[in-house]
Amino acid sequence: MLRFFNISALTLMVATAAWAYQTKYETIYYAEQVKKLEARVEKDKDQIAILKAEWQLLNRPSRIEALAARHLDLKPLKQVQLSRGNDLPAHGPDVDQIGAKLDSLGMTGTLGAADKIKAAMAQPMPPKPAAPSAAAAPKPAPKPAAPSARTAEAPKSSARVAPNAPMSLQPQAKSGGAAQTQPR
Repeated sequence: MLRFFNISALTLMVATAAWAYQTKYETIYYAEQVKKLEARVEKDKDQIAILKAEWQLLNRPSRIEALAARHLDLKPLKQVQLSRGNDLPAHGPDVDQIGAKLDSLGMTGTLGAADKIKAAMAQPMPPKPAAPSAAAAPKPAPKPAAPSARTAEAPKSSARVAPNAPMSLQPQAKSGGAAQTQPR
């Protein structure tokens, strides 16, 4: 029996040593993998920083302006391209055509709704108001008060376009945050 105990203890010690050996080298392997990944992350961060710098260099306003002048056939804005809000067509009543069809089929449970919608669609559009005279020109919006030194907030843009102010139908580049309009 003593011999069996000695052999069992020796086998257990060899198995424990093998497990410790395997665990040690497995830990070393994973530590090397972590270091490789950290180096790769640093390399990728450096590459991202380089790409951001290149992007900023390529998107300089002076470069974009020169490229636009060279490759695009842009022309100055003409008076004909501007329109007033009153010159735009009036928007008709919002009509739910699917709901009207369901009402006419009697599938929604409300009776007479289709007739109301049909009547609204049959009504003529209101006439366009006459163009205002030069004497009734809109007054410019008051300038916002300057922010006090105690406030840390940036002033919000208070650019407003009056209903009769001309509006461009062409997209325009932003310039100091104010709407660009040209009087007629």
